[in-house]
Amino acid sequence: DPAYMNAKADDENYFEELDGMNPCYIYPSNQIEYVDETHGIIPVVFFDDFSYGSFIQGYGQNIGGAQMYAELIVEFPDPVAVGDNEVIPALSLAQNYPNPFNPVTNIAFDLKEAGNVSIEIYNIKGQKVKTLVNDHRTAGEHSVVWNGTDDNNNAVTSGVYYYKMEANGQSAARKMVLMK
Repeated sequence: DPAYMNAKADDENYFEELDGMNPCYIYPSNQIEYVDETHGIIPVVFFDDFSYGSFIQGYGQNIGGAQMYAELIVEFPDPVAVGDNEVIPALSLAQNYPNPFNPVTNIAFDLKEAGNVSIEIYNIKGQKVKTLVNDHRTAGEHSVVWNGTDDNNNAVTSGVYYYKMEANGQSAARKMVLMK
């Protein structure tokens, strides 16, 4: 079913977390991040327009906005299943810690089975900043440290970054903040 998000308190699709915002240009992820057998997360990026409406269409004022990030929590029947075949997430990506961080942060992940793993860091513009992992890993719990540098070992600026993990045909992403 479609997900409706509205910041107007008198609307049936009101979300308290969006109160005071003008959410528009909403882009949900095309993949679900499996938290466990009964819950998943769909990352959502949207634009919080500081005025109401689009300046291009002649409404509101052109005073800008902010790119925002949200997560939709999805509940599945217990367990997640497709037909008679139970679907078990192949990976689990934890929130980095500490977050916000300076100068380093830890990223923990879990693999249900061995396989090739890729973990990459992206800036807010979606540009790849660093490849942390790109090799074969055994099943089980793992962690990697990011020291706030790019692929050329240059320090990156303060800001919001995303880390994305791909393994065994699945992917997951999370947001983190580097503060200097």
